[in-house]
Amino acid sequence: MPFFSIIIPVYNVEDYLPKCVESIQKQSFTNFEIILVDDGSPDASPQLCDTLAQNDVRIVAIHKTNGGASDARNVGVQQAKGDYILFVDSDDYWEGTTGLAAVHDKILQTQADVVVYGTHDFYESTQTKVMTRGNYPQWSATQTKAERLDSLVATHNFPGAAWIMATRRSLLVDNAINFKIGIKAEDIDWIIHVLVHAKSVETVNEAFYIYRKNRPGSVTTTADYKNVEGILYAIETWQANLESSKHPEKQALLQYLATQYFTAFVSFAPLEASKKALLLPRIQNARSILNYDPTVRAKVAKVLLSIVGVRGFAFIVYQMYHWKKSK
Repeated sequence: MPFFSIIIPVYNVEDYLPKCVESIQKQSFTNFEIILVDDGSPDASPQLCDTLAQNDVRIVAIHKTNGGASDARNVGVQQAKGDYILFVDSDDYWEGTTGLAAVHDKILQTQADVVVYGTHDFYESTQTKVMTRGNYPQWSATQTKAERLDSLVATHNFPGAAWIMATRRSLLVDNAINFKIGIKAEDIDWIIHVLVHAKSVETVNEAFYIYRKNRPGSVTTTADYKNVEGILYAIETWQANLESSKHPEKQALLQYLATQYFTAFVSFAPLEASKKALLLPRIQNARSILNYDPTVRAKVAKVLLSIVGVRGFAFIVYQMYHWKKSK
């Protein structure tokens, strides 16, 4: 049986999929399966999946009607046989040959339910990389999960995507943890669900995951209504649940949601007026999540929201976001 199941949703990525799969095949640790889930892709990706599977017995190709990335990931988990599951977006890739071995070694050493690893953002326009995760806090063996999550929040290292962590498959299956279908930013809800149920969390500093930023045609290139909806869904689903719970890690998770609330405004600002009107009551009702963010930024946000309102605050956040990106 494979130790890892590596799940790759596939849609309109014929130019990127070969590099993605090859980067996994090059890993020095080889006891894994790759599950390619063709999500009804209209390009040559389905045939490419079959060819890749024919050339490597570790690769499984699954074909399904289009249902989105969440549905494809869920199908992959259902088919997975590995002890641990990793996700890779099909336009991304892994760098080097030792990343998977490092994750495997950490699991053997600690028996952790979740191992978070490092990543670089890759900007195609400039062909440059920036490490966004990888300098993780050094934890003692006695530190609790809550203390570890608190330190990840404090150092801006909290996982922001499903593809930055290896997760024990039985944790997902036993707790019926799936990706919410029909929204974007679905990773937020999934990550919180995983970390609530995980007994232990570890990290490795190897930043081997390469995330392509803003490539043409990517589903994440354009922030839209569903992106805001996905963030609000996570806040609405988890805020009251965590507030009333006895989970020691609830402060870290609530602060993580507060950080995502800021992100929602970046997507909200450029929406047309009719779509803003639909989201406005929900984004206003979610304001209380800022009470769980102790930073100055959150305090300023609460003041600005009371003065200029949601639309005005969204404009400010949007302008600041793009100003920082231009630096």
